[in-house]
Amino acid sequence: MNTCVIATFIMPDVTKLSEELSKSTNESFMTWHEALTKGTQLAQEAQIDPDAFLMLARNCSDSGQFLSITKTLNSYSKENPYGNNAFNLIDCFVEKSSYPLKDWIESLDYFCDWLKQNFRQADLTTMLHYIANCICIKGANQIEFKRFSLKEQLEKVLRTFGFQD
Repeated sequence: MNTCVIATFIMPDVTKLSEELSKSTNESFMTWHEALTKGTQLAQEAQIDPDAFLMLARNCSDSGQFLSITKTLNSYSKENPYGNNAFNLIDCFVEKSSYPLKDWIESLDYFCDWLKQNFRQADLTTMLHYIANCICIKGANQIEFKRFSLKEQLEKVLRTFGFQD
């Protein structure tokens, strides 16, 4: 007989986390509570464990960014049900760069907004590779680019070269 083990995660206490994040971001408790409640559902569907969920929430600058990222991770998990965990995928890129998770989240959020505004689409893997390539620009401008944040580098590359889906 084949038995199937389904992982269930006990997510962090949304009320306590909402209090913590409302203080650190100056957004209201209710705004964070609503975002974290929705984000919990999305994260569970995407098989994101509680520690990764906490890291995501604590590294987002606001509740809108948190929801944008959890939606992106959830979409990735639906498109790749047998692939890498979406958070682990981001973490691989973070570990290979000199930029912290917070910068990658900020850049992904910006990229998602840019894609919507420009009527384009890209999956998580494509976006992460594009952002990683922003770090690795070769040539005379490489030294100049290192002075900018990851998001600023992405903005400049998108403005200069655009993106084709």
